[in-house]
Amino acid sequence: MSVSSVLRNHPRRTWQAERPRTVYLVAPAGVPNWGDELIVATWLRYLTRTQPDATVVVDCHSPGKAAVLLRGLHPNLVVTNTLWDLVERAGRQIFPQGDTAITADEVNIDQLVELCELTRSWVLDGGAQADLASNLHLVGNADVLHVVGGGYLNDMWPHHAAIVGAVAAVAERERPEGEPRPLFVATGAGLMPQRQGIILPYLLQADVVTVRDAASAAVLQHAVDGLARLEEEGTRQPHQPLPRAEFFLVGDDTWVAVALGILEEAHQRQEEERATAEAAAAARPAWERWVEKLRQPKNPSLAENAEPGAVTPSDLPLLEWGLQHLSCADTHGRFPYHPVPHGRSTVLCVQSDLVGDKEALWSWVRETLTEWQVTGPELLVVECIPYGDYAVWQHVVQEFFPGAEFMPFARLWREGLPVGEQVRWLSTRFHPHLLASAAGCEGVAVDARGEGYYAVKHESVQAAGSLWPVVHPVGVPAHPPHHSCDVSRRETSVRQALELAEDIYR
Repeated sequence: MSVSSVLRNHPRRTWQAERPRTVYLVAPAGVPNWGDELIVATWLRYLTRTQPDATVVVDCHSPGKAAVLLRGLHPNLVVTNTLWDLVERAGRQIFPQGDTAITADEVNIDQLVELCELTRSWVLDGGAQADLASNLHLVGNADVLHVVGGGYLNDMWPHHAAIVGAVAAVAERERPEGEPRPLFVATGAGLMPQRQGIILPYLLQADVVTVRDAASAAVLQHAVDGLARLEEEGTRQPHQPLPRAEFFLVGDDTWVAVALGILEEAHQRQEEERATAEAAAAARPAWERWVEKLRQPKNPSLAENAEPGAVTPSDLPLLEWGLQHLSCADTHGRFPYHPVPHGRSTVLCVQSDLVGDKEALWSWVRETLTEWQVTGPELLVVECIPYGDYAVWQHVVQEFFPGAEFMPFARLWREGLPVGEQVRWLSTRFHPHLLASAAGCEGVAVDARGEGYYAVKHESVQAAGSLWPVVHPVGVPAHPPHHSCDVSRRETSVRQALELAEDIYR
């Protein structure tokens, strides 16, 4: 069964079709983290094109910051933290409250199951948390429940299982006779590392799940097989419902952002061509236009002088026309990109969060930039997470590469990712790797953590077309990069992402 057949035949599509829809997006927005914010912004931009009359809710952990970052991206945007607040409240009852925060390693499976079940019961009972009754009514009456992509549904943040569990509970709740269940989808999920597996049965209650890497797909398949085995043995527990979802390896949600940029540029090019043709026609003498009109056959397709197989812009969908007629460089001024500042030819994005030995990482970065013969006036440092990506600027770049430029998160968010021809990247972060390589930049991706988190992410970008090597920040410096992306695989990733969006929302 295909993604399209599952989604386009969902009964919610035709139920009260004339009524404006409520689309409910669940995301870890508001850190801010450029990759997570970009995913939400991408879906909002897409929904503005396809669902401008819908109410679009973004449920995230930091709605104050997210509301500012996302303002204006959809005409009927609501930003809240309903589900995240429920999980936090449930957590205060279950986990011991001390002076220090509880780490992921200190959370056991029994506690996670209890957290999920308590959150699920509250999300269905407007009286249990009465101050959230209006919020719960909003999520409970959504037409689409969409857990958007990112790498937050794994054992590094185990309590996020309760977020997905709550969404699944809303999707499954009893409804008035004749009202179908909402469409429940999860897209672009990165599930690794995944050892406890508490989140998987809830995720598999969706109608469709798409993942961005092969390891996540394998984990879901293992969960499906395991649940089937437990059912046969009669040992399946109540918190382990049988799977409903079809799941597919499609890729990261930000491929939709690349598609939107191509669509916008293609539309502008077609409009310019049409305007030029109309102006040229209008400038011709009236008698020439009159004679040509008389000579035209009644059926233009039978014109003797028509070239066999000739294709005009209007004969192709915008995306296909764009992929055939535009180069990577043609979209450098379109969302989610921005031309690199003049004179900057090397872009650096190196984090300090989720890294073990920061000093070793910084030393390796310095040696690598020196090996590449980078000078300060050529270097641009990009910050995807405030403070987290500033440390490399403080400890390496300011002292050893004078004349370099720092691009803080706020500027990155306003302008877009800096890309360009003859621009090379060195990045520990996943989304800059994906988008810069897709834009045609050469680069090197760095696995700064290990433990099956960043390596899986970077390898998924390679599978989608990136030709950047993935290296570990130990030993000799990385060689200067010489490759960007496999264009055919890049185009496949763009097409798949846009087709998925259209299947969900059209």
